Amino acid sequence: MLLFLNIDTPGIIVVLLIFFGLIVHPIVDLIRKGNRSLLNAIIWIVAILGLPLIGGILYYIFGRIS
Repeated sequence: MLLFLNIDTPGIIVVLLIFFGLIVHPIVDLIRKGNRSLLNAIIWIVAILGLPLIGGILYYIFGRIS
C-alpha cells in the first residue's frame, strides 16, 4: 500500500487498468476454453484480494479530495 501513497490519482488509474488487464485477460481465455473450476477459483481469489485493495484506493482518493 505504500506504493499508492506516492502516486497521484491518474497514476492510480493507470495501475488499476494494468491490474485489471492482467486479471481479466486470463479469465476471458479460461471462459473460451470452458475450464469452469479453475475460473471459479480465480474469481474467488481476485474477489478476496481485490476488494480490500479497491476499498483502500477509493478511501485514499476520496481522502485526498476532502
